Amino acid sequence: MSENHLQDSGLGERPWVAADGGRTVILRAVSREEADGREMIGTSEMRLDLQGPIDNLRSVIGDLEVYYWERSGRGDKRECERYQIGLWIRQINERTAVLLEILMHMRSRTVVLAGIDPADREALESAATVLDRWIREDEPFHDVMCHVAAILNAVDRIALSAAGGRPED
Repeated sequence: MSENHLQDSGLGERPWVAADGGRTVILRAVSREEADGREMIGTSEMRLDLQGPIDNLRSVIGDLEVYYWERSGRGDKRECERYQIGLWIRQINERTAVLLEILMHMRSRTVVLAGIDPADREALESAATVLDRWIREDEPFHDVMCHVAAILNAVDRIALSAAGGRPED
């Protein structure tokens, strides 16, 4: 490590020891040749349809709008829950816009992802499955909140992967 790195990082003389006494792992840079070699072992291409997740997110937004208006109860609790549901709708709208932006940038509804290993493929397929679910207006609030969190996580995985893909020919 260079002296400049130690000074710039603000970590002091022992950058691998966190301020709270825990340990931090320092990652070393991998050369392009090493990275290319690692990327090819056990990997393949995957086609990812963006229109399906976009349509599913729009459906979830509609479900949440119904859920918003169907909240029973009185006073502060109902208003607090409605506020939270409104935030969920906004966050899902933002993720939908990101997927639309990727779709327009690629000029294709299908993106090809290269160098996908089996674990990534399974994670992307699971993410797409999470989006393909209804939200009923009679579901418990906590269950819906957990499902919305899973949806946001799934969309982020899809978007982050799709942004690095290429349009299908």
